[in-house]
Parts: sequence; structure tokens; C-alpha cells
Amino acid sequence: MSGIHIRAQAVIQIFDDFSGKAVGAGMVRPVLPQNAWMVAKENGIYVLGGLVPDQNSGKCVIELKSPVYESFFCELPVASGECPCIRVRMTPSASMPVPPGTTVLEGKEEPGTRVMVICIYPASEMKLLKDAQGEKIQIYREHGEELGGRTIAFFEKGKFSEAVRVVYEDEGFSVLEQPVKKIYRRAGTGIYCVQEIKTDDRGNFYLWLNRIPDSGCECVILTEKNGEIIREYKEQIQPGIRNRFSAYETGKKAGKREDK
Repeated sequence: MSGIHIRAQAVIQIFDDFSGKAVGAGMVRPVLPQNAWMVAKENGIYVLGGLVPDQNSGKCVIELKSPVYESFFCELPVASGECPCIRVRMTPSASMPVPPGTTVLEGKEEPGTRVMVICIYPASEMKLLKDAQGEKIQIYREHGEELGGRTIAFFEKGKFSEAVRVVYEDEGFSVLEQPVKKIYRRAGTGIYCVQEIKTDDRGNFYLWLNRIPDSGCECVILTEKNGEIIREYKEQIQPGIRNRFSAYETGKKAGKREDK
């Protein structure tokens, strides 16, 4: 008995970024290039093939759409010949019912911008195991949290430096979507998880937060446009309620990011 062997080029596993649970096949619709295919497995795992990499980057970009999650563009390292399981974390959209007692941050920024929220308190900080450079780094986290698919933010001496996504983890290393812009020293560098969302065509955003302690905490809120941070401000977030802030609407000077 013979069969046809179809080679998989990429494997992704999709999670709800708020609950941490796997997202089933009926909740996601991929937008694939011509002749590409995707097969849904259990536990939010999807196998892809028929992908053609970009000649310059060696990657293929697919879009994941959903009626209850924000759309997500996923870069797959096809040309490398490797087939790691890449974690994707999708953000609940405003069309998903909000569970009672959920902490929500809503506001208004420029349409089409990326809003990143970083919760700052002692238990949320992670540390480098070694000085970090390039696209493979080692991070110590006290509770052993899986970072694949998460965006992480680098802080130096308490000030934000840059944010980059962890594509997957490999034998103790976090493999980043792109190399960090500088060398980060083990001493003096703090790393935090980022929760993020893109504003809609009117500039509104509505983000569920799951990293707020019972006493609340201060959050750094960043707005990114065309790859540049255009606004940075801090606000105290209260747990279990809807928090509304917008430096864009109020024009508060404290919300303007100052060049280093």
C-alpha cells in the first residue's frame, strides 16, 4: 500500500492571550498564499505547507483572522528548513463577551497604532541569565513561564528601551523575531511581558489585562506607529474594573515620549 507524503513546513500553536487556553479550529480563519494549506490538529495546533518564502527574509507571512480575536500576522521561518512549533497569542477583540471581574484598559489613540501595556511590580520582573545580544537570549523567570509568542520589553535602570516578540523557545534560549538593537547587560536590565492591541479605524482600543495584582499597579503605556514609539506615559491601573486613559485625547504633556 502506498501513499503520498506531504511535507509540513511550519507548525503553529494558537492561544488566547488572556486565558492562556488553546484556540480551537473553528475560532480562527487563516489567509493563506496561493497553493498553501493548513490542517488543524488538537490543542490549538496547526500544520502548514505549500508556503513560498520571501527571497530577502526567508520567511512567509500569513494572516490569522477571527470573529472574536484581533487579526494577527504571523512570520514563519520557512527557508531555514527547520520546523519549530511557533506559539501565537491572539488578543480578544471587543466582540468577545467580557468575563465578570475582568480588568480592562480602554482609551483612544491614533487610528491603526499599536498600544502596548507593561505592568510594573516586583513579581512581574524577569532577569537575564547572561548579557543579551542578537536574537537568542536567556531569561530567568521565577515561575517558569512559557514566553513563546509573547512580546517582551527591555528596561534599563527603570526606563523602557525596546520591545520584541519571542517566536519560540529552544533548549533554554528564547528565540526572538529580530535581534535586539544593543547589548543588554545582565545587571541593570529588567524584562517584562507586554500586553498589546491595535487601535481600530477610529483610534479606539479595548484591552483585557490579566497581569494586575489584587492591589493594582502602575503600568507603562506605549503607543507605536510605523515602528517608532510616539507616546509613553504611566497610569495606575485598578483591578476588576474598566480603566480609561488616553494621553492622545487629553494632550497631556506627560504622555509625550522624550528622545533619549
